[in-house]
This record gives sequence, structure tokens and C-alpha cells, in this order.
Amino acid sequence: MALSLTDIKGCPIEQQRFTLRDMVQKPISKLDDDAFTRIRIILLNGLELEANRFSHMAARFNQHLRLPLAKLRRIEQHQATTINWLIGADHSPLETTIAYEQVAIEVTAAVAQREPDE
Repeated sequence: MALSLTDIKGCPIEQQRFTLRDMVQKPISKLDDDAFTRIRIILLNGLELEANRFSHMAARFNQHLRLPLAKLRRIEQHQATTINWLIGADHSPLETTIAYEQVAIEVTAAVAQREPDE
């Protein structure tokens, strides 16, 4: 069965509350989990943080959107924290740095594969 994004119903912002218990999940294991799992986590964390920064910048230009965007940023910050905490403490800073480089390579390769080649 294919994923259909148009069939997914959203959840109202007022119902999107995160407790610490919701945010703390079992981190991935560098020995047992796939290497691409760490890449996906780092990529998703970057996307969440960029969405948060963009929302913050957009709020500066529109007075009427400041409160709704602030509520949305709080939720996105919780999501980014949850995703970031999936990288366990057993990952050294060097391993995480190498994983960031691997993310950059994988994203660049994915974009290059989709670029039309005349």
C-alpha cells in the first residue's frame, strides 16, 4: 500500500503537547542499527531546525503571524529535540562529524541523480 499524504488528517496545534516522556525515546545503537538510520536522523533534525529558523524569520515580517508561528516553533523545537536525542551517547563527536559529512554527500548525490542530464 502506497503512502498518500492527502489522506492524512492533521492534528490541531492545541493538541500537540509534548511531555518529557514523549520526547525521550530509545536512542539508536551504532552497532545494531543501519548506518542510514543515523543519516536520516541527522537530516530530519536539520530540516526541523531550518523550519524553525525560517518560521522565526517570517514572524519578523508579519505582525499578525507572530503568535501562531511562535506556537508552531515551540512544537517544531520539541520535534527537533526528540529527533536529536535519537543519536545516543555512545556516538563520539568524531563519529557524529563523519555522519554529518555523510549526510552532505548523500543529499548531494540524491539531488544530482534527479538533475536532468541533457
